[in-house]
Amino acid sequence: MTILIDSLAEQTAPQLLEQMARRETERELAEEACEELFRRFSRRLLAAAFKYSYLGADFDPEMHMSETFIRVYRHAGSFTCPPEVTEPDKIEEKVLIWLFRIQRNLIIDFCNARYSKIKLAEAAAKAPKVARKGLANISPEFGEAAIKDLLLIIPPPDKELLLTSYSYYNEVSGECEIPDKIRNQLCARLGITPENLRTRRLRLVNRLIKLAMSKQNPPGPSNL
Repeated sequence: MTILIDSLAEQTAPQLLEQMARRETERELAEEACEELFRRFSRRLLAAAFKYSYLGADFDPEMHMSETFIRVYRHAGSFTCPPEVTEPDKIEEKVLIWLFRIQRNLIIDFCNARYSKIKLAEAAAKAPKVARKGLANISPEFGEAAIKDLLLIIPPPDKELLLTSYSYYNEVSGECEIPDKIRNQLCARLGITPENLRTRRLRLVNRLIKLAMSKQNPPGPSNL
């Protein structure tokens, strides 16, 4: 067994994933490969997960990190490295980025499950001023349906942006006041500037308004 572990420790991350992909026929080796992958990357994934601690006490960074490796174990064969990437460090970096993406999507799923049942009154109270005005004349059932639909169709980064914005809405000022530290972390994860963050958020809110209005006032039948 020691020889097996030593040989796995010398393998690249893509080679470990290849071993994991053969779990149906070589289960023991696949599990050993997963343990080695966990040893290499778990600390960095956990550090990244802790950056989402602002989501609240019910968010468990360690659980999401562990769930990431469970999903990786099941879908190890889906990783592909660009053929032009040949340097060992760059290859390991590509695997790490892939792991980060899986973990972030899991966290977004967590957010989606928690917020998908937001009522119109709650959303309007937390949304930026433009959304509160736009949703004022929309019946609750249509607003709730629009929120659910929007969370299902927008990509994970936009889900994170919209839900984070709602979490830091200030009812007194009528503005979304995301703390500087959280805003900087969000910008870094999304790869955008603070200015673009605000523009992107308002675009999402306007999209929510239009979606809710279209549900309440669907286009009538054609006169033709």
